[in-house]
Amino acid sequence: MTRIIQTAWNLKRIGEDMTGKKGMKMPQRTDEWREYKSKSMKGNQHHKGFKHTEEAKMKVSMANKGKISCWKGKHLSKEHIFKRSQSRIGTPAWNKGIILVGKEISSIRHTAKRRCLGKDTLNSYIKDYEGHHIDREHIVFIPRWLHRSIWHCQSKPNTMEKININICYWLMILRWYGNV
Repeated sequence: MTRIIQTAWNLKRIGEDMTGKKGMKMPQRTDEWREYKSKSMKGNQHHKGFKHTEEAKMKVSMANKGKISCWKGKHLSKEHIFKRSQSRIGTPAWNKGIILVGKEISSIRHTAKRRCLGKDTLNSYIKDYEGHHIDREHIVFIPRWLHRSIWHCQSKPNTMEKININICYWLMILRWYGNV
C-alpha cells in the first residue's frame, strides 16, 4: 500500500503506463489508491494530508528517545524579557480583538480581511442582517432573504450587478417610507 502512495505522490517518469502533460508523468490511479485516499480525506476539511501510521509514530519516538530538547536549561535574560514587553506596549493581546458592535461585526471584519475585501460599512448593523460587499471596499447590511435571493460572487460582474440593483431598489423603498 505504501508503495502505491509513494508512486502516486512522486512526479517522475516511471514507465509506459503513465500519463500527464508537458513531460510530467503521473502514475495511473488504481482502485486501491482511490479507496485509500478516500478514507484518508474523510473528515479532513483542510486537506492537510494523511496521518502518520502508528508504526511511523513509534519510529520517530524511538529516534528521539534520550535526546535533550534544544531549549532545556535555557532562560531568557531579564533585559530581553523587558525589551519584548516594551515592544508590545499599545498592541492588543492575541485574544483581545477590537470589537465595535458585537461578535457579529468582528466576525464580518475577520472574514472580509481573509478574503482581501474592505470593511467600510455604509449603514449600521442590525441583528439578523448580513453584510454584502457592493464593491471590494464597502459593506451594506441587508436582510438575509435579500442577500441569499441571487447567487453572486465578487469575481463575476454580471451576478454582482444583479444583486446590487436589487439592493438599490430595496434601499430606495426603505428611504421612501422612512425606515432607514
